[in-house]
Amino acid sequence: MASATPGEKLKLDASCLICLDFLSDPVSVDCGHSFCRRCISDFCEQSESGPGGSYPCPHCRAPFGPGGFRPNRQLASVVDGIRRLDLSPGAEGGRATCEEHGEPLGLFCRRDRRLLCRLCQRSPEHRDHSTAPLEEAAEVYKFRAALARVRRELEKGLDLEASVGKKTVLWKDKVEARRRRVVLEFEKQRGFLASEEQLQLRRLEEEERETLRRLRESRARLAQRNRSLRDRVGELEERCRSSALALLRVSPARTSRSEATATTPPEAISTDLRTTCSIPGLREMLNRFRVDVTLDPATAHPALVLGDDLKSVRDGDVWEEVPDTADRFDTWPCVLGRECFRSGRRYWEVGMESQTEWGLGVCRESALRKGEASQSPENGVWAVWLLKGNGYMVLSSSSDPVIQERRPERMGIYLDYEGGEISFYNVTAGAHVYTFAQSFSGPLRPYFFVCDPAPLTLPPVVSGES
Repeated sequence: MASATPGEKLKLDASCLICLDFLSDPVSVDCGHSFCRRCISDFCEQSESGPGGSYPCPHCRAPFGPGGFRPNRQLASVVDGIRRLDLSPGAEGGRATCEEHGEPLGLFCRRDRRLLCRLCQRSPEHRDHSTAPLEEAAEVYKFRAALARVRRELEKGLDLEASVGKKTVLWKDKVEARRRRVVLEFEKQRGFLASEEQLQLRRLEEEERETLRRLRESRARLAQRNRSLRDRVGELEERCRSSALALLRVSPARTSRSEATATTPPEAISTDLRTTCSIPGLREMLNRFRVDVTLDPATAHPALVLGDDLKSVRDGDVWEEVPDTADRFDTWPCVLGRECFRSGRRYWEVGMESQTEWGLGVCRESALRKGEASQSPENGVWAVWLLKGNGYMVLSSSSDPVIQERRPERMGIYLDYEGGEISFYNVTAGAHVYTFAQSFSGPLRPYFFVCDPAPLTLPPVVSGES
């Protein structure tokens, strides 16, 4: 029996008995022989399992279980060292030898799937078996192993393709169902809004008819009263032309009745509209454009007191000693928001539960802040004002009258920069108050006019509102 040199033995220990190459991720089976993890895995997949699901060791035929792979980290370190020494297992003298005969293992038995030497091939056990040179068998095995791997990948790919196809169909069905639901819900909403619109228009029409009826009746009563007064004037003029004796004979009671008729005031008919433009779901729609506004202390009039969080402002009566910069208002009790809007749609709300007089809106960044310039659109301020009492007022070139509405506890301001629109809403009543139509240029900032010791507040934007 030929003996192997220490170097040859080392190279044999570092080689895989299946692929005859350096061991890669070596694992040991139950009998103690080591193989590349991929090689032994492919061997198991291509071999028929024996009793209990076991497989024969490719080298000694000893059975091992399908889960009997044990990582051999120590051997992996040895292989790494041999790689560094550049001792190729395929070099001359590096081929594995038969443990029984000491001859090189240069043949492969296709039936038993094990390595043979030339003496093993002639033995009765393998004499009638088909064999092939080791290099040829290794190449065929590698191709078969590669084919098996590609087939497995193909099967996985086909399964994934079928799965994605099913998902595509399910996704289209899901989208179509949601599309139908969106159309249905918006049709219902449009129907609801149309009904609500007709209801408010009917109320407005009824209010119009009732007020016109009362005005006509009042006018008729006034016309009748004026005719009576004309008759009385003629009667009195005629008596004034009578003699003094005839005038003295007129009953004082009759004269008093005439004076009472002349001084009875007519009934006052109010023309304040009671029907509001209330839009269901308005706030939910506007909240899509909600922004978090904070106050800019550098612009605040010296008499104003800002909260520490810059979310509230009130009239403090006493002027604070603050730098008189170009940004600060020095006459009107105003303050601006820090935010500058140059595009898009924005919405914010202001609370004023006990405020009795205020102004809210937007102004140009370049608006005058010194002196008594009118806070009107001509000077770059678009605002709605609450007067002492319960009425709103708008300052504009068209001399808009006071808008009669219920005093709110919270106001909403909506800016559509590109659309050229600033709208105001009574959040408390869910009603529209007023809209400015204006083409904008340059940055705009939130505007606050404060002359009340009760604070204006900027409510926090809760999650989901912006």
